[in-house]
Amino acid sequence: MKVGTLAEHQWWGKGIVTEILTHLHLKPIKVCWLNPRRPPYPLDRMPKVTTSVIFQNLVTIISEGE
Repeated sequence: MKVGTLAEHQWWGKGIVTEILTHLHLKPIKVCWLNPRRPPYPLDRMPKVTTSVIFQNLVTIISEGE
């Protein structure tokens, strides 16, 4: 996965990878969400998030960045 990759998460929607945080073995990435939305119950009381750190295995790659 590269910076600029368009990815999708089942709760948060689609987003663009802005940073690869490779200092941990689980390979977290920083994602800027395009249309942020709240996750389903019981997490629906959380505020909308525009940028978050998430593990690579939790997102689906839609389009690889160049």
